[in-house]
Amino acid sequence: MAPTDVGRGMDIDVKTIPHYMATLVLGLAFITTIAATGCAVRYYDADHRDYHRWDGDEDRAYRVYWGEAHPREPYREYGRLDGGEQRNYWNWRHGHPDAGRGGDRNDRDRDNRDRDDRDRR
Repeated sequence: MAPTDVGRGMDIDVKTIPHYMATLVLGLAFITTIAATGCAVRYYDADHRDYHRWDGDEDRAYRVYWGEAHPREPYREYGRLDGGEQRNYWNWRHGHPDAGRGGDRNDRDRDNRDRDDRDRR
């Protein structure tokens, strides 16, 4: 095997390396952005003029609402509700700000209030 045969057919144009690197960097930036936002969906509540991020807490709160407001109906996803029913949910939600929080947070809040009350004595 002659030394000139080594690497034959594997010529890489040095000018294309920056092109591939730029594509790689842009792709990674895009993926990082998606991962950082968590693909969260935000809903605008026009009556209260605020946004709500739909996450695990919001989903739990919606399930509590659905159970209270529609105890005999099968569960329906929020996105399938008509505008009036969505408004009813946000009105309920503003009256129940802690409905989506897990029990641990509420217990911690209660414990902190108890500790603060003891400190004031």
